[in-house]
Amino acid sequence: MKETKYSTIIIEQKKSNGLGVSGFILSLIGLIFGLIHPIAIISIFIGFILSFIGLFRKPRGFAIAGFLIGLISILVIIAFAYGVFYLIEGTEFEDLFF
Repeated sequence: MKETKYSTIIIEQKKSNGLGVSGFILSLIGLIFGLIHPIAIISIFIGFILSFIGLFRKPRGFAIAGFLIGLISILVIIAFAYGVFYLIEGTEFEDLFF
């Protein structure tokens, strides 16, 4: 009788955080095109939200990066909008900083 030997192969799957990666990509696209195209502003907010949700799953690397990029982009957009509306009211540019 012929004896056969079986071996067990263990395949380790790397865990990924799909929400964190997609939030990072959307935040990055929004950062690049944020002030050029209005749809990119929507991309920033969606990326920010997806990255925030992705913070509660492991691994967190892309989620943290997407969250920070989204947060910084949102702050820049708010500052830009505030500056534009402040200038439209008829004040001088020097009054913004002094």
